[in-house]
Amino acid sequence: MKAYKYKTGDLILVRHKSMAAGVCLVLGAKKRISCYEVKVYSRGKVFTIVDDGNFYITSLISEANNEKRTSR
Repeated sequence: MKAYKYKTGDLILVRHKSMAAGVCLVLGAKKRISCYEVKVYSRGKVFTIVDDGNFYITSLISEANNEKRTSR
């Protein structure tokens, strides 16, 4: 199990054994019993990956800044 906790707004690099690596924006993540269910956006598509440490290899590129935005 990975120690990394996904946060909305993070940029991650997702690799798979049979596919090229891709940069993804994390839209949301849910902790399950033994994995993370991560909703990501990449190349104009939204999809969900299940990260249990076996199928996908993920690495953090950039953490989301927890800035508060103000409206004018």
